[in-house]
Amino acid sequence: MATRPDPGGVRPPVLYYWLACLLLCAIALVVYSNSFQSGLVLDSRYFVLEDSRIRLPTQQNLALILNHTLWWPRAESGLYRPITTLSLLFNYAILGNSDHPAGYHWINLFLHTVNVLLVFALARRLMGDLRPAFLVAALWAVHPALTESVTNIAGRADLLAGVAILSALLMYLKSAEASGWPRVAWLVGVGAATTAGVFCKENAAAIPAVIALYELTWWKPGRWRGLLLSMAAMSPAFLAMWWTRSRVHAGLTTDGIPFVDNPIAAAGFWTGRLTAIKVLGKYLALLIWPAHLSADYSYPQIPLANGSPADWSYCLLVAALGFALIFLYRRNKIAFFAVAFAFVTLLPTSNLIIPIGTIMAERFLYLPAIGVSLCVTLILYSLASRTFLGYWAPFFAGLLIVAALGARTWARNADWLDDVTLWSAAVRTSPLSFKSHIGLAKALLAQDRDLTIDRALAEEEQGLALIDSLPAALSGSDFYIRAGMLYADRGDMLRAQPESASKYKRARELLLRGRSILHAEERDESANSNQASFRSDSDVFVDRLIFETERKLAVKDEEPANNAKQD
Repeated sequence: MATRPDPGGVRPPVLYYWLACLLLCAIALVVYSNSFQSGLVLDSRYFVLEDSRIRLPTQQNLALILNHTLWWPRAESGLYRPITTLSLLFNYAILGNSDHPAGYHWINLFLHTVNVLLVFALARRLMGDLRPAFLVAALWAVHPALTESVTNIAGRADLLAGVAILSALLMYLKSAEASGWPRVAWLVGVGAATTAGVFCKENAAAIPAVIALYELTWWKPGRWRGLLLSMAAMSPAFLAMWWTRSRVHAGLTTDGIPFVDNPIAAAGFWTGRLTAIKVLGKYLALLIWPAHLSADYSYPQIPLANGSPADWSYCLLVAALGFALIFLYRRNKIAFFAVAFAFVTLLPTSNLIIPIGTIMAERFLYLPAIGVSLCVTLILYSLASRTFLGYWAPFFAGLLIVAALGARTWARNADWLDDVTLWSAAVRTSPLSFKSHIGLAKALLAQDRDLTIDRALAEEEQGLALIDSLPAALSGSDFYIRAGMLYADRGDMLRAQPESASKYKRARELLLRGRSILHAEERDESANSNQASFRSDSDVFVDRLIFETERKLAVKDEEPANNAKQD
C-alpha cells in the first residue's frame, strides 16, 4: 500500500476543489433531508422544551447558562457545556424556532456540513489528490453511525466539538507552514478553537493529543518548537476550563453513575477495563457494518466481561488492530494516523480512563468514523494499484459504498421520527437493553394512553424482568414505582371488570418492591452523608400509593360477597 495515492502528477484547478465542496454539501443535504421530519426525541425534548434558560437572550439567562451545568434545573451534573446551550438559545430565541424542530435540524445539518468540508480539507492535505480526499469526506458524511449526532438535536454538542477539533488541527498545520505574524494569528486561532471546543463538549480536550499525534506520525527535525507553541496557545483554554468547572461545581453534589446505565462504573478495575476493550471491538464492528443501530445499550445488553468466546473475539480484534498500528507506522503513515486518530478521539468516552455515564453510545463515533473512512479509501486505492484496474476504478467503487451507506442513513433517519419509532427500533436492535423497553413504554403512553396502555405494560414487564435479579442498590426504585402506578391506573380503567383485581395485585407487588429499593437508596444516602436516616417525600408518596392500591384491592375482594348478599 502506497503512503499516499498517486496524485496523477497534475494539480487540479481550484475550480475542481470548489465543485467538490458543493457536491459534498449536496450529498449531505440529500442524505439528511428527511431528518427535518424528526421531532424532539430523547434528551432533545428537555433541552428545547424544559430548559427555561434558552427562552430569552437576557442577562439573567446568560448567567444561569454560565453558572450551572448542562441538565440544570432538573439536576446538576458533571457536564458543563455552556456554548452548546447557547447555540440552542440562538435557535429558540434569536431565530425564533421555539418548539419547532426543523430550525434546530437545519443548524445541526449546517454544522455537520462544515465538518464534512473540514474533513475534505484534512484528507486533501494527507492524500494529495482531490479524488481520494473527496471519497473520504463523502464516506464520512453519510455514515449511518453519525445519525445520533446529526439527526438527534441533542447531538449538537458532538457537532460543535467536531468543528473545534478539526479546525484546530488544520489551523495548527497552517501555523507550522507560516512565520511571523501569520503564524501568531494561526496559533491564536488554535487557542480560540480549543477554548470553544472544551465548553461545547468534554471530548474536545483531545485536541492537544490529535495535534501531537500528527507530529508523531510525520515527525521532522525542528518541528518541536511549533508543537510547543501550539501547546502554549491551548493552555489558556484548559486553565479556563479548569477554573470555570471548579467554580460551577463547587459545593455541588452530583449523583453517581447508575449501574444500569454503565455497569463498568461498579465493576472491578480489570473487569471494567476488559469490558471497555470489548466495547471498543463493538464500536469497530459497528463502523465497519452499521446495519443494526440503537439509541440505547444499557444493562444487560452489554454484560461485563466474563471470559466468554464473544468477549475474547472482541478483545482479540482490538489487539490485532493494536499490532497493525505498529506495522502501519513504518509502512503507511496515513493509515497509521487514521487508526490512531480514531482511537484518540474515542478515548475520552471509551471508559478506559474513567467510567462515564453510559457504557456505549453511537454518538461517540462521530469523529472516529473519519479514521474508518480514511482506511476504506486507502484500501480501495491499494487494491486498484495491485490490479489492472485504472485509477478511477477505486473512486467509482467508493461512490457505490457511499450510495449504500447513504441509503442506510436515510432509513435510519426515519427511526428518529418520534419516540415511538426510535424506541421501537432500539427494542429490535437491543432487545436486552432494559431502558429500550422502558423508553418504548413511556413513548406509547405519551402517544395515546387509553389505546396503548396494555402494550406499554408488556414493555414495562420486559424491561423490569431484565433488572429484577439485581440487588436493590443497583436496580433503581423509580422503574418499579412508575410501573406500579401504571398497573394501578389500568386497574382503575377496568374497575367494573373482574380482571382489575389482578392489575391491583401486580401494582401492589411492584410498589412494595419499589419501596424496599427506595429504603435501601435512602440508607445508602444517609450513610454517605453521615446523617441520620430520614423519611423522604418519595417514601411518603409511595406509602400513600400502596395504601390506596390495597384499599382498591380490598374493595374488589369484597365484591363477590356483596353481590351474593344482593342476590
